[in-house]
Amino acid sequence: MNETELNRRECLALLASTTFGQLAFTRDALPAVVPARYIVYPEQILIHATPALADARWKGGEVVALHASAFDDHQRYGWTVTVTGVGHRAGELRDAYAAPSAPWIAPGDGDLIALEVGLVCGERLGPPRDAQRT
Repeated sequence: MNETELNRRECLALLASTTFGQLAFTRDALPAVVPARYIVYPEQILIHATPALADARWKGGEVVALHASAFDDHQRYGWTVTVTGVGHRAGELRDAYAAPSAPWIAPGDGDLIALEVGLVCGERLGPPRDAQRT
């Protein structure tokens, strides 16, 4: 399987093409990952994370990472993107403009996190696009 590194612009465009990913953070000095819905803005990602995050002792101002990917098993092609940066609590969900909605979270529940876009990395997986059959 070939891998092609993506630039920042390509990574953010792919990240914006979906709304579901995984939020990674530390809990008691150990890695933790929870499902998250998100919306991509130019230099910020607004994330609606599972209520389990509240029990994780996550604090605003800590470094977190958002990961998303897509893969087509039939065409053996896909991508993966990770954004790492400082996360801040974005206020209560009911007051947030255009907050992402996570269907597994009751309205107004969960955590809304504003992730400052810091480090961005990603890659395409599989054969080059022009080598694929349609």
